[in-house]
Amino acid sequence: MASETNDETTTELEARVQRAERALADALRERNKLWAQLQTRIAQERQVEHMERVLADMQASLSWRLTAPLRLVKRLGGPMRAVHLVRRRLRRR
Repeated sequence: MASETNDETTTELEARVQRAERALADALRERNKLWAQLQTRIAQERQVEHMERVLADMQASLSWRLTAPLRLVKRLGGPMRAVHLVRRRLRRR
């Protein structure tokens, strides 16, 4: 009888150990997944910061400032459209 109870206790303990080991393995997999996501996020944030610095440097450059009128004309729809808009504004004065 005592041997039977001891075997049951051993079996129950082994089952608990197996469940605990599975839970630990699941937790480790989840941690590794989260760690990888965090590292990806950090790398993306660094890349964004780098690109923001590159953009700021470009916009502060002399060539960017000198070509501003050309970009404006392009935005307005081309040189003829820009001339038309300027003439219209001048007539209003």
